[in-house]
Amino acid sequence: MRIMQPLCRLANIKINKFSKDEIFILELFLTYHTYNAIKEFFKEQYKFYFHLIKVNKNMGDIMLESNLVRLIINDILSTGEYTLSGIAYDTHIPSEIIYDISAGINTDPSLSVSRKIMQTHQYVRSDFYRKILNRIIEEDIRFCPS
Repeated sequence: MRIMQPLCRLANIKINKFSKDEIFILELFLTYHTYNAIKEFFKEQYKFYFHLIKVNKNMGDIMLESNLVRLIINDILSTGEYTLSGIAYDTHIPSEIIYDISAGINTDPSLSVSRKIMQTHQYVRSDFYRKILNRIIEEDIRFCPS
């Protein structure tokens, strides 16, 4: 639930008006769309690289998915707001795990580790997440039947 509160604040959603089941479904919905938007963001950044090494679309998606948390960590680091040890401290994850992910040694971190890192990314790149939420609201939610 920790990741939901900032997302809901960005989207101006009053989470206290939802039942537990509705919050769970909302979290799944937002997580799914946020994950896809982040993947598309990095796919665009690495488009030229994938073209250079002649990777087809499916292979590029697999490469992105297996390195997504590493890319998120590196994006956090690129802002200069955090170091690896700062990310570890903020997320309450041992620094060795953060280092292994950022170095590409651990390409399959647990969901709880990934969520904590995404939350830090959300803090650092709040404008990016606000754009994602606005797009979700404008494109996806308006097509939901009422």
